[in-house]
Amino acid sequence: MWIGLNPSIADESRLDNTLTRIRSFSTVAGFNVFYMVNLFALVSTDLRAMKRHPEPVGKDNDVHIHRIAAQFPTIFVAWGANGRHLDRDREVLGLLAQLGDRISFVLAPTKMGHPSTRSIYQAG
Repeated sequence: MWIGLNPSIADESRLDNTLTRIRSFSTVAGFNVFYMVNLFALVSTDLRAMKRHPEPVGKDNDVHIHRIAAQFPTIFVAWGANGRHLDRDREVLGLLAQLGDRISFVLAPTKMGHPSTRSIYQAG
């Protein structure tokens, strides 16, 4: 399972650059499929529009994240610095903590310590 920032217009049959990279990282990590969820449910290719939206999280997003994460023992996070918008990164990490032991991976951190999409290392 992967947790990104927000959905784009890509889907399972038309991957964008992010999903193409995630597919590659998943393959390198030994997986032949991946499941994608996001901190914010708002579909947007414009980060500014997502940040201006009054409810970018969506009313059922936490329910979906929790339900899906409960099915996967390995979770990758890759939302970058913008994940801190509305403290969403902390909210979702708290949600994941409720599930108990999971093998969590983050991608190489940004300069500010947020998970980016550069390369994989195991979280401590």
